Amino acid sequence: MRHPAVGQTATFEAVASATRWSDLTGRQRAAVVVLALAEFGLTAVAAGDLYRRPAAQVRGPKTLWWLGMFVQPVGPVGYLALGRREPDDDPGRPPRIPVAADRRLPARTP
Repeated sequence: MRHPAVGQTATFEAVASATRWSDLTGRQRAAVVVLALAEFGLTAVAAGDLYRRPAAQVRGPKTLWWLGMFVQPVGPVGYLALGRREPDDDPGRPPRIPVAADRRLPARTP
């Protein structure tokens, strides 16, 4: 069956004639499974982080990140790369001042 021309909608028969799981080789099936697991894992990690992270540590509204989370695969990757703000980057938090207790002093020998 021919593919629809530009601007036409695909019919059910045209979509159904696409490659089926049974037509894939073992290597192709393994690649699909590995990529699907990686995508699912990234989404789970990003969703868990977004759920636990306070809104002050998220760049932009959390609602938009939740919607973007399901735009695969760029949503979770985008959130993990760009959407998180580290606690030190929090604009409402005063800057951290190092104190002497943060420095490790060499141990004295008797």
